[in-house]
Amino acid sequence: MPSSPPASSTPKTVALRALAALAAIAILALTTPNVFPYDFYTYYSAGSLANDPGPAAVYDLQALNQRHRELHTGINHRVGSFYYSPLFLVPAAWLAQFDLQTAQVLNQALILLALGGLFYLVLEPRRPRWLLVLLFVVFVTADPIRIQFVYQNWTAFFVLLLALALRQTHRGADRSAALFWALAFHLKLYAGLFLVPLFLVGRRRLALSALAIFVLLLALPLPWTGLEAPAAYLSSLAEEAGGSFTVFYNQISVPASLARWARPPADWVSSNRPVESLALRAVIWLSLAAFLFGVWKLRGDRGHQSLSSQASPALALTIPYLLLFVPKMWDHGQLLFLALFVLAVLPRRLEAFAAGYLVLSLSYFPLVQYLLEGAIRGQVTPLEFQALLLFYPLLNLLAAVALLQGRST
Repeated sequence: MPSSPPASSTPKTVALRALAALAAIAILALTTPNVFPYDFYTYYSAGSLANDPGPAAVYDLQALNQRHRELHTGINHRVGSFYYSPLFLVPAAWLAQFDLQTAQVLNQALILLALGGLFYLVLEPRRPRWLLVLLFVVFVTADPIRIQFVYQNWTAFFVLLLALALRQTHRGADRSAALFWALAFHLKLYAGLFLVPLFLVGRRRLALSALAIFVLLLALPLPWTGLEAPAAYLSSLAEEAGGSFTVFYNQISVPASLARWARPPADWVSSNRPVESLALRAVIWLSLAAFLFGVWKLRGDRGHQSLSSQASPALALTIPYLLLFVPKMWDHGQLLFLALFVLAVLPRRLEAFAAGYLVLSLSYFPLVQYLLEGAIRGQVTPLEFQALLLFYPLLNLLAAVALLQGRST
């Protein structure tokens, strides 16, 4: 007699999850203000450069800003670097073939679909109803979610790919998991650190497959990009990683937090001057050594557990490391990043912790904006503001402890 399908895959459950996801993205679309789509302008300018004169020019920040000024006249604002691999120049070049308004609508629609897919995955029906309601409220109100739509940022795709990769990793579906991991690495190369814990806890075939697919995907656009674009991409990443630290308030890694002491609060908002520091660079390398040692210790902790369950604490250890010590990570990406893994790998006995974490994270952003204005006007001391900015990295450490406590469940 065939067994009944799990609760998460019944037609009724699937339909309810899909309706909840559609409702969430509809609320986001209808209530999010139409402001400066900073990140979209970067993608559109990059796509235009990729089409003419060619993909390699995209990774020249000066050329990217020059094209931005040509395309978006009257906008007195610089764009940031295009940090994605040449593989994602393909959708950027496709968007740039449309006029600006049409391309913006298409980009918004794709981001909403990604957010909807992410929310669908997070709505695990076996969770308590109170937690599902809280997740819905957080999803439609939290600034880090809304920022993806406001600035039209591709971080939504990145986190969706991580969610799919994590789900397939737990299911033992190594082929699809490797593909999702590899695509995520193309969006944010630092996420390649996930290969280390996967390899060390015994998922070697998955880790090596993800690496092989990453290389194959890098080669896929070579007939169009040539070797110059991948070389320029890797060179730009090396320059970013080996250079300096951004002191903006929404860069909340440990190095950025330390670097802010070298600049007044006004620079935390508008300064483009980087902080050069050998001491801070040493913090990065020492933390990397500590991270590798922590993951290595997990190897001897497998016992009778399946390799699939062992991947959870190892990956959970990776997340806070990335959030705490990768020099340039924006706060909205950090919250999406960690919240996903808190919800995905948290044991059931810590569900209350998940709720508390989400509420604290939600409260962090309005407090930052409030204290930031006070710090600029001199009404709030830099110490008070910096203390709040350190709150989120400390919360990440707390999440790491909670996640690792559940490694035997």
